Amino acid sequence: MYFFVRDDVPIGFANTVSVSDGVTFENVFVKKSDRNRKVLSSFILFLKRIEKVRRIHFGKYHSPDMVDVSKRLSKRYHLQWLNTNTGDIVNYDSENDEPYYRLDEPSDWEVIIEQYDMTSKWDRYMDLDNPKPTMLYESFIDDI
Repeated sequence: MYFFVRDDVPIGFANTVSVSDGVTFENVFVKKSDRNRKVLSSFILFLKRIEKVRRIHFGKYHSPDMVDVSKRLSKRYHLQWLNTNTGDIVNYDSENDEPYYRLDEPSDWEVIIEQYDMTSKWDRYMDLDNPKPTMLYESFIDDI
């Protein structure tokens, strides 16, 4: 369980579960007033750079807000669909989420962020041979 804090005030949390190839986000919550401030993106970078997590799974249950977050994350990260029954992997397309998302019941598909050192669209953050202190903060600079 990770808690997100700004100025010593809790603003959200993430509950993760370890799996053989990374972690699965079971629950993620950020207070409405603190959304769209790159809290989840910063947490993902923390997991990748500091915790050395190779793959992040977003689980089978997504709220409408999480569907929107996934679409926004696809602009920064290489997202894919993983079929949990067959192991098939399909590239994520934010314009086409049929038959992957279902509103009435969970599907066999879940969103994953693949191994960051091989497929990240943001390689400059992941240069492990040349770590710079600014690498964890450049995502904020890009949005100014």
